[in-house]
Amino acid sequence: MKNTKDFTDTKIFKCPRCGKLISFEENPYKPFCSKRCKMVDLGSWFKEKYQISTPMESEEQ
Repeated sequence: MKNTKDFTDTKIFKCPRCGKLISFEENPYKPFCSKRCKMVDLGSWFKEKYQISTPMESEEQ
């Protein structure tokens, strides 16, 4: 039996806020690296620093 984790299957991603490389499987703040990055990003949405580029379509169309 193999007791060590096979790191070839570990998915590594870059935090969209700070760029830090993080293991995907062990991160509770996906896609961010930490609670801080997650909250900073949320704050940017609240301050309207981000916006949806095209208007949403009505469901009636």
